Amino acid sequence: MARISENHHIDSCVILYHILGPKESKIGRDCTSYIARIGNIYKGILSIPALGEVVKRIFEDKKRNKEAFIISLCELINGKNIEICGFKENGSEYKLAPILKNFKRNRLEPIDSLILACAISHKANKLITTESSIINAEIPKEHKKTEVKHPRDVINRN
Repeated sequence: MARISENHHIDSCVILYHILGPKESKIGRDCTSYIARIGNIYKGILSIPALGEVVKRIFEDKKRNKEAFIISLCELINGKNIEICGFKENGSEYKLAPILKNFKRNRLEPIDSLILACAISHKANKLITTESSIINAEIPKEHKKTEVKHPRDVINRN
């Protein structure tokens, strides 16, 4: 069994592509291939804002069986031993999120800046996302220890 080498915060979009599909798309396959590595190569971490966004999207979909997707989400979290990450007592995520949102030419949605702030505040090695606005966001130099990567970039590395 491979040794877990890095802590990865996982954005909601990666979880949603894995659970809701479409798995036949390139991006769906990338997310599913990445998720397969969680618990083996990478420690998966899901922040409360990312988890909330996943649950919100599941319940907004009127056509799908919500219970089945909630069960799939629980099985994924338990099966891959994904850690649920709360907020730090000092509220560093809340202080950092508006800085990230408004830094230079960033065009981050408020929820995306909070998800990125959670990854940085919890000293994740990487935040894994499919959203180009997060991948291309400029991060202040003092917070650049956390890399932002697309699942494809991580799976192609191994």
